[in-house]
Amino acid sequence: MAEEGADHKVVLSVRDDGLGIPAGKLEEMRQRLNRYDEKGRHIGVANVHQRVRLRYGRAYGVKIDSVEGEYTEVNIFLPERCGEPYVQSDDH
Repeated sequence: MAEEGADHKVVLSVRDDGLGIPAGKLEEMRQRLNRYDEKGRHIGVANVHQRVRLRYGRAYGVKIDSVEGEYTEVNIFLPERCGEPYVQSDDH
């Protein structure tokens, strides 16, 4: 499944129709994606996000969407073609 109008990204998507995530908890989860958890808790999704970004660049990674009482959806954005790994420069 490719994201429309993007730089040829592939999106791996998992969605459920469960209870969803409360807005405050969802925001906390999104913030944790970009932080290293020194205590070793809550590292699964953040680990995937960081590894994808290290390999392919900041345009890729994990996105979490949810509406409480309706659904939760986790998308992993990857490049359509996997060539040379992304190398982060000191110029950011």
